[in-house]
Amino acid sequence: TKALSPGPNTIVVTDGQDTRSIVVTWQTFDGGPVTEDLTLYRAASPYHITRDIIVHAGVTLTIEPGTELHFSRGSSLLVYGRLLAEGTAAQPIVFTGEDGVHWGAIAFYSTTEDNRIAHAVIEWTTEEPADLRAQGVTAYDSTLTLSDSVVRHTEGSALHLQDSNVHILRNDIYDVWGLWSGLYGDALKADGGQAVVEGNHVYDVHTTGGDGVQFTDTAVPPILRDNHIHHIDDDCVDLNHSSGTLERNVLHDCGDKGISLGHVGTTTLANNLVYRCDMGIAVKDGHQSTLANVTVADCVTGLALYQAHEWEGGGQATVV
Repeated sequence: TKALSPGPNTIVVTDGQDTRSIVVTWQTFDGGPVTEDLTLYRAASPYHITRDIIVHAGVTLTIEPGTELHFSRGSSLLVYGRLLAEGTAAQPIVFTGEDGVHWGAIAFYSTTEDNRIAHAVIEWTTEEPADLRAQGVTAYDSTLTLSDSVVRHTEGSALHLQDSNVHILRNDIYDVWGLWSGLYGDALKADGGQAVVEGNHVYDVHTTGGDGVQFTDTAVPPILRDNHIHHIDDDCVDLNHSSGTLERNVLHDCGDKGISLGHVGTTTLANNLVYRCDMGIAVKDGHQSTLANVTVADCVTGLALYQAHEWEGGGQATVV
């Protein structure tokens, strides 16, 4: 007899003079509370998750490269501790719905641990049933780095970040659909907190009023750099009550504005290309912006400075 540990186990079997080595992979996991450090192994996947995975504070859930998690409808991954889900280009980690159903969300709650998702595919997400604000990948008052991954086929926002410190780097985010008859849902929505959004490809947002990237009331001015954002039903980029820096972004084919800058804040736009939008760049309602080496083409209106709310005044821009 031999006690099996989670993952692959090599066992030597002797039958008379015949000796052989066999590999037995043992691990059963369908979700539930994770109260001590746990590793999910590629050799034991796909895992069929039938209930919420709840990672407790002080606990780390590690997922090996190449591992697949298939979630049943309504089940989610809820992290109060730490998640390390770092795949590789050759062996991505897959978070998907069982048989293509929409499941719940990956949500981080009040965890300032070094949470990381890299080289992953996250698809078919929707709302977390117990917390309808949690959609796609959600972070509340948490720290998260999401890099080199694909987030796609979502209902509601693909990324919802609130009062969190996040780095969103080199991801493909696309095919975002609205909830409730097509309403609500941005590719990336951030309220408060601080964010670096760099090198992402964001496209095909099919929601009424849905933006490519939206920031509201950010505590630290966000940085948007080297992103390609296009074919968005509403604005490519929308900043409200936020300052920020936008550099070397390519924004096009957005139903409303390429860049919308509203309410009190200060932004710097440098070396951005905006084309085929209804309005290229809007600066309004007390916002101040500096535009340097920005190209706007094939828009109904190129640059608009105006007042949308009577109590906040117009917008101001310095154009170089």
